[in-house]
Amino acid sequence: MEKLDNQHYVVIGATTFFVFLLSMIARCDMPDYQKDHVGIANSFVVAGAWLDFIGDLTWTHQRLHSASFDLSALLDPDHAIYNRHEEMEFIFGMCSLSIVAFSTIMIAYKVWTAVLLKHRDELVPEKVTSMMFITLVFISWTDPESIAFFPWKEHAYTGMNRYALPNKDCIRVTLYKLIEDIPEFFLHVAYFLVVDRDTFTAVNLSFTLIMLFYFVMGKLLRIFLVVTPIQRFDQKHNDDPPLGTSF
Repeated sequence: MEKLDNQHYVVIGATTFFVFLLSMIARCDMPDYQKDHVGIANSFVVAGAWLDFIGDLTWTHQRLHSASFDLSALLDPDHAIYNRHEEMEFIFGMCSLSIVAFSTIMIAYKVWTAVLLKHRDELVPEKVTSMMFITLVFISWTDPESIAFFPWKEHAYTGMNRYALPNKDCIRVTLYKLIEDIPEFFLHVAYFLVVDRDTFTAVNLSFTLIMLFYFVMGKLLRIFLVVTPIQRFDQKHNDDPPLGTSF
């Protein structure tokens, strides 16, 4: 298992570096108005979200790899404890696989309907057929933070106060990551308490917890507490007394 852990650490590190490098290249190709909204720090946000996903995926592979038991041995009482452990590995692996698959499908659906189709007029048409954009779309199905690196037009950011994501629809789509993060968090806790307290599970659990409290809370605060210039204008307009009204 230690060898498999090392292989997974390499996969996690290599793919996370690739996503970070891709986001940096995409930022270099941005016009100045988009760079004002999408900073270098956003590349770290995208890489962190990908790290959370690939960590859950490799953890799932570990559970299924450990569950490659012989079903005929279930009748052998000498292997009862061993088989029960293998069964638990299989159950946790399948639960994790179901969570990852379902969340990926849901995020992909929301990216397509709530972002690409609904706001297609706000995307630069010359770039929507590029290999960079297509790659970012695929990555966004598992890492919706990468939506910030889509080729948005300047008017798409109207009223967003230099925020990386151009509208609240995009922010809400990133919150669909909770479909994966919350169940995976409780699944990791249950595995850690019931089956095995291994280092890989502890590390992955810790990072999932960071993602839940840091990235998600930031988005919720942005949606419900930050007032955009357009909303501030509408509020002021509604508070103004009608013409001809005296006090």
